[in-house]
Amino acid sequence: MYTNAGCSRLVDYYFVVSCDERGIEHIKEKLQNESLSPQNDREKAARHANFALKPKIVDRYPEHSHIDTPLLPWVARTSMPRGIRARTRPPSPAFFTFVGWNIDCSKLYGACLTVFEKIHIKNQYQTVYIPKTLGFLSHYPYFCAFDVFLR
Repeated sequence: MYTNAGCSRLVDYYFVVSCDERGIEHIKEKLQNESLSPQNDREKAARHANFALKPKIVDRYPEHSHIDTPLLPWVARTSMPRGIRARTRPPSPAFFTFVGWNIDCSKLYGACLTVFEKIHIKNQYQTVYIPKTLGFLSHYPYFCAFDVFLR
């Protein structure tokens, strides 16, 4: 039985977590001097930058918070717990879920899809990708429906 049966919204928020333009510029600056290319011809694995940026909510709908359910900053960190790290090979999109607490102590259910976006960086001979998470926050745990919609 759900404790959130009084909420009339199926989805409280749609959000996008990544780094803002300033963060992308920071990645480009750092990687212009650091190579993500393989060390030798035998190395085929994806390479990661050796630094990570703090994730931020860069887009959301609705733009303003609901009075009873504000979009809190913990959502960004929960959506990307390892931070934002550039890499040379993007993995397949990944769906995951999480549970958190609202300001009134009711449960909030999150569903996210992590995808990778290509960025162009000078002096990099390989394509560089950064992660972006698309997600929903809801009072209801309809994870299968959210998975279908996000994919």
